[in-house]
Amino acid sequence: MVTPGKRAQTYVRGMPRGSAAGRPKGPPMSTTTTLTRAAGLAAAAAGIIFVGVQIGHPTMDAATIGTTEVVLRNSLKLVMAVLAVVGISAMYLHDRRRNGRLGLVGFVVLTLGYVLVAGTSFVAAVVLPRAAGTDPAYVNDAVAVLTGGSATGDVGLLGGPRT
Repeated sequence: MVTPGKRAQTYVRGMPRGSAAGRPKGPPMSTTTTLTRAAGLAAAAAGIIFVGVQIGHPTMDAATIGTTEVVLRNSLKLVMAVLAVVGISAMYLHDRRRNGRLGLVGFVVLTLGYVLVAGTSFVAAVVLPRAAGTDPAYVNDAVAVLTGGSATGDVGLLGGPRT
């Protein structure tokens, strides 16, 4: 019975509304909200890593490709690309209905770009440092192709189709 001036209490599973017993502290968070925030943090971390690895970047050739600095920078580029794909994927999925077809095309192109960055960074961080000791000419040619130049020797499929 409700008396004038007092609100009636509603019961949910035997507990009056407003009761602190059995509730987690703080505002309730859905899984979607948590994942969206984590994706935002991943994208922000990717951006910070991107800026960090570009500052004072050394030249890449057979002499420097195996140094700790270059291997570390290329490994961080790989991490950056993965974090960026995770962040951008979650952001796209969060607003996929509003983004439409043009948003899908942009998402696919950007994701492919980061996949290419990840592949190039993997080659520069793992493959080329091991090959630098045995075939420095190949490494120099591979670095030239990966940075937009042309190879003087044979780099196989890395050099593109032969005409």
